[in-house]
Amino acid sequence: MSGSLEIADVASFLNASGGLTNSAQISSSGTLTIDSAQTVATYIQNGSGVLNGSATLTATGGATLNGGTVSGSLLGNVTSTGNVLVSGSIAGGNLSLTGGTLTLSGTSTHSLVDISAPATLLVTNGGLDSAAAII
Repeated sequence: MSGSLEIADVASFLNASGGLTNSAQISSSGTLTIDSAQTVATYIQNGSGVLNGSATLTATGGATLNGGTVSGSLLGNVTSTGNVLVSGSIAGGNLSLTGGTLTLSGTSTHSLVDISAPATLLVTNGGLDSAAAII
């Protein structure tokens, strides 16, 4: 699937065997389940959206988390603008917090973590990479 994919609130999209192209742009307020590794252009998660599954979603153009939960695996530069729970893993590139609270009960291996006022990072289990530069 190329182009744009929009997952509405309370809707679900199960990606069990691939099929998304590396140019796909995903916007989700529902549930996106990744059970086969996928690379897409961008990923935007809104409201109470959920990214889960057993495989990794790689967003080469970055990911924006405006809210919701990441209980799966997300790879790429990540910007968090709202209240987000990461109980899975986020990694690759930089993590930028510009608003809301990112609660990290999972792991982040981002090399650079940029926290702008009034954003908050709450690490509840030591899952932030000790080598990460925090600015």
